[in-house]
Amino acid sequence: MARPAHKLLSYQDYLDLEASTGVRHEFLEGVAVAMSGGTLRHSRLKAKFSYRVQGCLGDSGSCDVYDSDGKVRSRELDFASYPDLSVVCGPLVRHPNDPHAMTNPRLLAEVLSPSTEGYDRGDKFDHYRSIETLEHYVLVSTNVTRVELFSRQHDGTWTLRVFGPGQALVIENMGIHVALDDLYADLPDEEPASA
Repeated sequence: MARPAHKLLSYQDYLDLEASTGVRHEFLEGVAVAMSGGTLRHSRLKAKFSYRVQGCLGDSGSCDVYDSDGKVRSRELDFASYPDLSVVCGPLVRHPNDPHAMTNPRLLAEVLSPSTEGYDRGDKFDHYRSIETLEHYVLVSTNVTRVELFSRQHDGTWTLRVFGPGQALVIENMGIHVALDDLYADLPDEEPASA
């Protein structure tokens, strides 16, 4: 016997769901998935990375850093998400159907966790690439000292640069320089798995 299909949500249904539950959800083409919490190590690494990126950008006002409460919405794809870090340069552009969602990030970053790493590298990166203003996508590993930088080239292709111990993440066209040894220093150990 065929199972009935789940009812797909409209974007307004999704906004109503978030408003009524107070829970952040990722949205893709009618499906809303609740965002899960992370570990203390993930949280600390995310905070340190955001702080260092903000420090590089300064207080000039030309670029602004948003944490994981900042929603990003694609204009080309029926998709909305809450990246761990977003950088918008120039005036903030809000989605016309969601004033709480930005549409013009120049950089997005995700701090990887075992449960989401495959998605962050695969489908989520595919969805993010639909955002025309996006130039850089950064993946920060929690298990090892490793940061990956994907950058959009003029022809629309993406290149990958990997940074490890003793190196620094460098994004020259944004003035970002983050030393990895400093970023990964004094992080809490990963918690043991629950019994």
